[in-house]
Amino acid sequence: MQTAGSDEVSFLSNRKYVPELERTGAGAVIVSPELGPRVPATAVALVTSEPYAAWARVAALFHPLPPLRPGIHPPRWWPRMRRSIHPPRSAPWR
Repeated sequence: MQTAGSDEVSFLSNRKYVPELERTGAGAVIVSPELGPRVPATAVALVTSEPYAAWARVAALFHPLPPLRPGIHPPRWWPRMRRSIHPPRSAPWR
């Protein structure tokens, strides 16, 4: 929080760090309702009853997971297992 710039989001849920909150340079700070009034005028207070959960959602927006590639990736043992389960095409009982 103490190194955040005006284009960054920070969060606070521990009262121990209120002095850093009052000096933050962050553009927005996620805080609980009781800490909302302590956010400086230079930052936007994003008030929520669950700051950790809100921070997780915000972080996911800034750092999304890579898109999934369709299909099933067979494990390395798949060809060996398949041979042991299925008889060869030349099996007399096929």
